[in-house]
Amino acid sequence: MRSSTLVAVASSLVLVSSVAYAQPEPYPSAPAYLSELVTQAAQRVVQLHAEDAASADARRSFRDGIQSYWDKMVFVAIADGVLGGGTEIAALDRLEGLVNQENRWLIDTARTDKQIGSTAASAGTIDLFDRPSIPKLLGLAIERGAVVQEDSGSSVTLRTSPYLLSGFGLTGEDTAETYEKWGWLEKLGLAATFNLDGSDGRTTGDFEFENLAAFQVKVNPRSRSPRGSDFTREWETRMKPAIDRRLEASTGAMSDLINGDAAAREAGKEAYDKLERQFPFSALAEVRGETGQPQDAATDTAARLANDAAAEEIETFLLGFLRAELFDPFANRTATLQPQTEVLLANRLVPGLNMANVEFGIANKEFREFSADWNKRFSWSLAWTLHRVDDNGSNFSEIKFLGQHKWAWIDMNLNAGVTLYHDSDSRLDQDTVRDFNISLAAEGQLDNLIFGRFDRRSMAPITFALAARYQRLEENGGDIGVFQATTNVPIAAGFSIPLALTYATRSENDGDSEFRVNIGLELDTDVLRALWGLSELR
Repeated sequence: MRSSTLVAVASSLVLVSSVAYAQPEPYPSAPAYLSELVTQAAQRVVQLHAEDAASADARRSFRDGIQSYWDKMVFVAIADGVLGGGTEIAALDRLEGLVNQENRWLIDTARTDKQIGSTAASAGTIDLFDRPSIPKLLGLAIERGAVVQEDSGSSVTLRTSPYLLSGFGLTGEDTAETYEKWGWLEKLGLAATFNLDGSDGRTTGDFEFENLAAFQVKVNPRSRSPRGSDFTREWETRMKPAIDRRLEASTGAMSDLINGDAAAREAGKEAYDKLERQFPFSALAEVRGETGQPQDAATDTAARLANDAAAEEIETFLLGFLRAELFDPFANRTATLQPQTEVLLANRLVPGLNMANVEFGIANKEFREFSADWNKRFSWSLAWTLHRVDDNGSNFSEIKFLGQHKWAWIDMNLNAGVTLYHDSDSRLDQDTVRDFNISLAAEGQLDNLIFGRFDRRSMAPITFALAARYQRLEENGGDIGVFQATTNVPIAAGFSIPLALTYATRSENDGDSEFRVNIGLELDTDVLRALWGLSELR
């Protein structure tokens, strides 16, 4: 009890003692790279403190947040002072080492080629068309509706790939090494749809074989997964050389300066000790974490504003501090480097670092453009689906081609399939071939301005589509035309609500036309995994 009280008092003293810190003079001519480093360091300190704001220690947040940036900031501030100010060192859009994995995770949150819900032929479905790709971990859809069935139904669909069971499941980690060994299993998808309300004559509510309405196996030879060999090959060609040159230039320059010159080394150490005493810990007093949930939108907005204000205050302080403690002494020659070190700075270290940063920025831009194009590539798959019906009907299988390609900002989806009875009944005028069907859909995207502001980590867009399906039933010569307008709105990380308005010229068992409104709830755990991966990187 006594030790807890002492810790609380000490933490309070840290904040109270920093309330009246002196804001140093600004550093308006700071090199762009230094400003970028300071911004990232300030945001990192705030982020670490916000992750566990209730019990976070201000000094630990400071040390852990500043540590990976300090040597770089020391190098740039001293170099700028020695060279007389206004030194041109280009800023980086992202820190080296994050680019490959960060782009992959972001692409995974924005993918629109994955099918989560049940197929169009199922009772209790929403989608008129099926998308070609497969959830790598787990997809869950709860749906209410129907497309070509006579009665609406409610269903739950589970989708996964053997990667979850064989690769990720065996190791417990979704690492690059795991994916390299087991990633090929991502090309195979498994899905099961369970009837919930007995619309097809079965019992209700249980995940039992008796209630299994459909089972699907899908092979997806060409997807938009950003973890495949094609994507990796592009990264190694476009980004890896630039990253290697950037790392060589930056680590070499810092090592030559800080480890090779006693004055620079001592200046950096003394400045850090002084920074720890003068750091504006009071700026962290109002820092709070965000839940990312829609119901907490108001408190999350307040927390975000407070956190942004804290980061800005720390950033302003750090820039002024670096000017006062490192730039000014070396610019005014009250502190000096060895003559050979100054020559090295002017002729090799700073020009080399600047050039490496510029090359990195160009490569990063090109790779981001490639990443955007990657999400437009043609994706296709073949699917076999077993549909189970009640005792009064015959089970049938559907074999279907699924394709998606993006033109401009529109995803064009094509489905073409044939369904075959397992045991046709001549008394019901059934042949082996049950029907032929073809679907075409045009799907667009909008930035998620409504719910996207609640969770800024995900790039998942709102999608909207217009779709048409033609089905030729062989057993009664019936033609069915279906038209649909649909939207899918992400409401939180990994969660979305699909909504569809459907018109059918008739159902499979009834000649009357009808309108239907279908709604559901979908979960894609691949998005949650991607966001967790992003949080690890940052």
